[in-house]
Amino acid sequence: MNRLKSVIELCKKNDVEMKGKLKQFIDYAPFAIAGNVFAKGFELAKQDYDSLKSKNASVAQNNVLDSISKDLLKLISTLPVDDKNKGDAQDKLAGIIDKYRGNGSNRDVLMTISDDDFAEIESVYNSLTTTYRLEFETLADKFKKNKVSLERSSRRLSNMESKESDEVIKKLRAKKNKVEAAIRATDTEIRLYHEKTGETNLKLATLEKNIKDLSKKVSIDDADVKKDAVASELIEELDTFLLSLKQNKKSSLERRIRKALNSLMHKEDFIGYVEVIFDSDAMDILLYTPNHDLIDKDTLSKGEKQLYATSLLKSLVDESGIQFPVFIDSPLQKFDKSHSSKIISEFYPSISRQVVLFPLLHKELTKSELDMLQPYIGSATLIVNDTTRSGFKKVKVTTLLDENE
Repeated sequence: MNRLKSVIELCKKNDVEMKGKLKQFIDYAPFAIAGNVFAKGFELAKQDYDSLKSKNASVAQNNVLDSISKDLLKLISTLPVDDKNKGDAQDKLAGIIDKYRGNGSNRDVLMTISDDDFAEIESVYNSLTTTYRLEFETLADKFKKNKVSLERSSRRLSNMESKESDEVIKKLRAKKNKVEAAIRATDTEIRLYHEKTGETNLKLATLEKNIKDLSKKVSIDDADVKKDAVASELIEELDTFLLSLKQNKKSSLERRIRKALNSLMHKEDFIGYVEVIFDSDAMDILLYTPNHDLIDKDTLSKGEKQLYATSLLKSLVDESGIQFPVFIDSPLQKFDKSHSSKIISEFYPSISRQVVLFPLLHKELTKSELDMLQPYIGSATLIVNDTTRSGFKKVKVTTLLDENE
């Protein structure tokens, strides 16, 4: 019902917009119907407009020439020469002025047209003689289809709303809600059983390790009791040292994970604090909100889970201080545009000295993302597939996307 309501709202919005566009096309319809007459009228209007422009230009030109002639005649009259030479100069000047006088158009103008009026007439004429028919037919077809979709969706919504009060429908809906509640409860129980199974397996591994250690100690010969005592003392001191080292690393790792998560998720207060728990050879990481509420990692979205894994990887690399190669498959699959930009600009260039990405081109890596990554890319290789085999092809970074098309 919500989807149908959204469709109806969109159809109504499109209907209003299309009616406004159709009104403009209908305003031009009389001119399109009288196409030949309008075309002749346009030609006459164009001729009148051109004649008026020509006449106005000639008048302006002649006025300038008259002003120049007047000033030159006045100048000649002041020259220190006899009257005969002055007369010759004036005649020659008059001949030159007449040579450059504008004649303009002699055509009789039927009506006076301003620049704005002619521009409007010309706009209507150009529209009618180019794309008017095609655009009008396309818009009319879209208008009909939108109207049909609106009517169909309205009928379906009306039928749904009329069945909303039906007793059979109410009983089915109540039964459906009970089944869904039972499914949710069962999923919760299954998740708890999985957690208990994990805890039990962890305890079992610890006990088995203790049994092996005890078996080794029991089998020691009497002659080596003193050595065993010294070894036990050293082991105890080593365990104390390792525990202290783990605690120091634990605090540092907790801070790194929290800082990386909040940075990548664009939320400074998304993670209040992080708790790292060491249990024998295993390690667990708990996330808490600023209000000290435990965050269930199963409730995180796929994108948030990938950001969590990314933050954990970066924190472990930074904490270890080892620049080992990092291989990442589908690097940007679950990220939106803002998170992808953050990952590209801050994470991949700094996580290690060698990072190898395996993206699906055009899907998990667009041109804009490739442009952001380009300054940090050492080389690019394309995996080429055909019917019999696969191979590697070294390509330029700038043509990577073009090679894959």
